[in-house]
Amino acid sequence: MQKIDSARKAGQVVTANQYPYTASKTSLIAAIVPRWAENGGLETLRQRIEDPSLKNRIEAEITENIRRRGGPSSLVLTNVKDSSLHFRSLEEIAIDMKLSPSQTTMRLIESGESPGVVSHNMKEADVIYFMQQPWVMTGSDGGSSHPRKNSSFTRKIRKYVMEEKVLSLAEMIRLSTSLMAEVLGIVERGKIAEGYFADILLFDPKTITDKATFEAPGLYSEGVQYVWVNGELTIDQAKYTEVLAGRALRKEQK
Repeated sequence: MQKIDSARKAGQVVTANQYPYTASKTSLIAAIVPRWAENGGLETLRQRIEDPSLKNRIEAEITENIRRRGGPSSLVLTNVKDSSLHFRSLEEIAIDMKLSPSQTTMRLIESGESPGVVSHNMKEADVIYFMQQPWVMTGSDGGSSHPRKNSSFTRKIRKYVMEEKVLSLAEMIRLSTSLMAEVLGIVERGKIAEGYFADILLFDPKTITDKATFEAPGLYSEGVQYVWVNGELTIDQAKYTEVLAGRALRKEQK
C-alpha cells in the first residue's frame, strides 16, 4: 500500500476495483497449475502430466500453489462435469480418491475435467481495509458460480454500509458511480447533474439486500425500486419494463 500511496503522491494514476467477498472464482487450472505447464492449452497440459520427465515437477508446483491458496480445504470446485464433485472441496475429493490434493488435481485434468474453483483464502480485515481507500472502486468481476455477479453492490450497501458502518452511504455511492466514470473516462455519467445523462437508481437503504450465496449464486438482489437508463424508465416498482435504453460508451481521451 505504501508503494501505491507514494506513486499517487508522485502524480501516477493508480486505482483498483474490488468485490466485497473473501473468496475469488477462477478455473482450477488457472488457480494452481503452473503457467508453463498449461501453456499451449488443455490437451498440451494433459500430455505434460503424462510425461514421466515432467509429472513430478508439475505435481510439486501444484502442491506449492495449493499451499499459497490457503490449502485444499479452501478450494471448492464448481462447474464440474461429474456432478457428485460439484461444490466439494479439493480436500474432500482427494480423501475420497485416496490421493494427495495435487495428484487429485492431475487426475481430474487427465479425465477431461476443467472445473472452476472458489478460493476461500482472503481475510475480512483486508477486504475492509482496501474498501476504505478512496481510490478503490466497487466492482463485480462478474462470472457464474460466484455471488459477486448479482450481489456485489447490494452486499456492500447492506453489510458494509448499513450494518457494519465501514463506509458512509454517500462514499459507497461515489466509489460505485462517479469515481468509476472518472477513471474510465466516461464523460457526463456517474453523477446526477445538469447536462449529464439521466442514469439513476432509486432504492430504500433499509430494504436493499443481497440474496446470492456461494451455494446459490444465481439469486437476484432485492430492494431496487426504480432505474432510469439514459432517461428511460427500465425498472418500475422492482419490475423490468423491457425498455432497452442502453448505448455503447467510449472512453474520452484526456
